[in-house]
Amino acid sequence: MYNREKTFSDFQIEKAVKTAILISAEGLLLCSELENGVEVVRPCAAAANEKIVGFSTATNLAVSTENVAKRYTIPTAAPYTVDTGFTNLVPGQILVHETGNTTPWTDAGGAPAATTQYDVNDTTGVITFHSSDAGKSVDVFLKYNLTVEQARLKYFEGFIGNDKAFAVHGRIGALGGKGVIYTDQFDITKDYSAQPALTTGANGLITVAGAGTIIPARVIEAPSISGHSQFFQNVGNTSMLGIEFNF
Repeated sequence: MYNREKTFSDFQIEKAVKTAILISAEGLLLCSELENGVEVVRPCAAAANEKIVGFSTATNLAVSTENVAKRYTIPTAAPYTVDTGFTNLVPGQILVHETGNTTPWTDAGGAPAATTQYDVNDTTGVITFHSSDAGKSVDVFLKYNLTVEQARLKYFEGFIGNDKAFAVHGRIGALGGKGVIYTDQFDITKDYSAQPALTTGANGLITVAGAGTIIPARVIEAPSISGHSQFFQNVGNTSMLGIEFNF
C-alpha cells in the first residue's frame, strides 16, 4: 500500500507481468526482465544488477498487512511484558529500540538473557523484555496481518467482484520516472533515520545494505512514532517510508 495523497511521479505506465508471478500489494518495487524477448516485470528480488522500473499500483489490490509505529513503557515489575495490541504479526518484521536511541534491540528468539534483548510472540503480539530494562520507554515498529474483516473495515472494497487486472490481463501499473512515494512495502527491521543507501530486497521490499541493487532514491521521511511530514503538519504516527526516487 502507498499513500496516494503524498505520492506523485512523472508517469504511470502499464507493464506486462512475468508469467506465474503474483503481484500481492501496491507500493512494491518492480524490476524488469525479458521473457521470450519481451519486457515483463516482477517484484524485485534482492539480486545484483536488477533493472528497476517503478512501484506497483492497482486500485483493486486488497490490503493484507499494516505497519504500526507505537511507543510503550516496559512494566517496572514482573513479568516485564508489553501487549502491543496487535495479533498475527508478520514473522521477523519487528524493530524495537529505546526511545531517543535508534540502536536496535536484539530479538533473543526465546527468554531474554540480557539487557536490550526481547522475545516476541507473533501470534499474540506480546513482547517479553529482560528485567534490567524495567521501566524503560521503547519504540516498536511492526507489521501484522489483517483479517479479512479488518481489511474491509479499514480499507473498504472499492471494486467488489472485480478481478485483478494482472490476473486476467497479465498487466500491472508502475509508477516511474522521478517522484516521491510513501510506501509500507519496506523491511521494517532496518533503521532509515540516517538516510542509508537503499537496496532492492526480497519480494519487492525496500531494504538497507542488502545484497540487492542500489536504488536510485533517498529517504525523505523515516518511519517514526511522532512524524513531522513535509507535506502535512502534525501528522503524528508515521508508519510509512517516504522516499524521493529517480528511475
